[in-house]
Amino acid sequence: MPASGRAEKNAILADDHDEAQKHATSARKYLGAVVEQLDLFNKVVVLEAMKKQIHEVKQDIDGLTKGREQVLQLALAGKDAEAKVE
Repeated sequence: MPASGRAEKNAILADDHDEAQKHATSARKYLGAVVEQLDLFNKVVVLEAMKKQIHEVKQDIDGLTKGREQVLQLALAGKDAEAKVE
């Protein structure tokens, strides 16, 4: 997950649109990988308490994903100052 955050930051700080797009793609990819790993982990978990925790984490990641996507869209639109506020 930290790699996704770094890529998001780099998208905001990028000097041109192509570079920003590259970092935005990386941010999405890294966050998607976290969700994939959680799904795989959830398949082997037996305890209901742990399954509940995984569900809560996935809900948190969904919120993070929505917020991160807003920031990435602002960065790709060249609205870096607004992206930094989000």
